[in-house]
Amino acid sequence: MKPLVCVRHQPSVPLGIIRDVLDAGAVEWRYLDAWRESPDIDVAGTSGLIVLGGGMNADQLDDFPFLSGVRDVVGRAVEAEVPVLGICLGAQVLARAAGALVHASPVREVGFYPVQATEAGAHDPVLAPFAPEAHVFQFHEDACELPAGAELLFTSEPVPVQAFRVGKSAYGVQFHFEVTALEIDAWCDETPDLEDAWGTTKQEVLD
Repeated sequence: MKPLVCVRHQPSVPLGIIRDVLDAGAVEWRYLDAWRESPDIDVAGTSGLIVLGGGMNADQLDDFPFLSGVRDVVGRAVEAEVPVLGICLGAQVLARAAGALVHASPVREVGFYPVQATEAGAHDPVLAPFAPEAHVFQFHEDACELPAGAELLFTSEPVPVQAFRVGKSAYGVQFHFEVTALEIDAWCDETPDLEDAWGTTKQEVLD
């Protein structure tokens, strides 16, 4: 079986519980650390892409040049109908690859928030288990528009695009269903303005 390629943008944003699921299912997978190796891979040689989150903005191409390569490989995977799962920043990269805008989120979300399934989301073969409503972990200050022709699967009042599907098998999910307490702890430590700019504390987030 072709390996699953999991694109990391920084070391502190790993697969989380997804790794346990993949290993339990004996799925062959590997990390592609985009900051130190080229994301210019042959998508036909993979069973799919998981594009993880990160602290950067999807359009910070000057500061993080590797994001251009990640966007390109995601676009090629979508065209080839290779399955894609983009989480948080990964969802925003998928949106940009599909021609949609990424912008400052109406609100900064950090902690657990409710998201609601649309009619399409409630019947989606991948995300239906989260329907009709799920309380999910969020840590983002950017959000994306819905790409033209994409299906909106989950939404919320402050951030309308919470999950979407491009074509048959490219999914973007703004929230972090994969996260564990270890990641939450690390991300809070990496956010020195958590209290001043985000309006919360590490203890409040962990509680």
